[in-house]
Amino acid sequence: MFLGALVIALTSISAHAGWPDLAVGDVFKFPIFGTDKHAVRPTQVAVGARAVEQKRQDFEDMSKDELKKALKRDPVPVIAAPDGNFYMIDHHHQTLAAYEVGREDVYFVLEGDHSKMSDMDQFWKLMKAKKWVREFDEMGKPIVIPDGLPKSILKMKDDPFRSLAWYVRKNGGYRKTSVEFAEFVWADFFRTRIDLGKGDKGFKKAVKEATDLAHTDAAKNLPGWSRKPVDCASWFHF
Repeated sequence: MFLGALVIALTSISAHAGWPDLAVGDVFKFPIFGTDKHAVRPTQVAVGARAVEQKRQDFEDMSKDELKKALKRDPVPVIAAPDGNFYMIDHHHQTLAAYEVGREDVYFVLEGDHSKMSDMDQFWKLMKAKKWVREFDEMGKPIVIPDGLPKSILKMKDDPFRSLAWYVRKNGGYRKTSVEFAEFVWADFFRTRIDLGKGDKGFKKAVKEATDLAHTDAAKNLPGWSRKPVDCASWFHF
């Protein structure tokens, strides 16, 4: 992710009436849901509720200053669109968890400025081409873009297999990669192969089975695949 706020950008959305004074690469603090003029909107239908809950617990264990520093170190990447809104292209789980611990704002980074595009149809064509929008719902079924997307992170639905994919990675099942929506790719892989069972006990069993499956040849074409367990800084032991 490009975070060079001191690098001179070729374009700036400050030229548009009402936009914050920002250039591509700038990190800025902004309300989680945006403002009346500039909403912040998700680019995916679902999150993993268990993954959000784990992040929420991690945030609760931090002091206010520690949380502020953590959020600033890892800002939410957004794209400026011609409709006047910012579209998140990552960190949906992190942002929702921050909201759940009482944060009213977080740090964003302007990853791209496409506010001067002729219309939103062209914008969404670009978003699809860049793979900056997930075109599937919480069950892995295709949706129409943009009509199928929620307008707020609070309207996002739970995809339990997305949580499964996150826990598998945290347990060394595969490497973190820069591939867009990589954990959803793993979620879709597990969706037809792993039984989540019931409750926490069933989920823990599913994590073990999915982690074992992640190291097999069946998963070798997935992003971050590794034959052997990956050294992870924050393992979850079940």
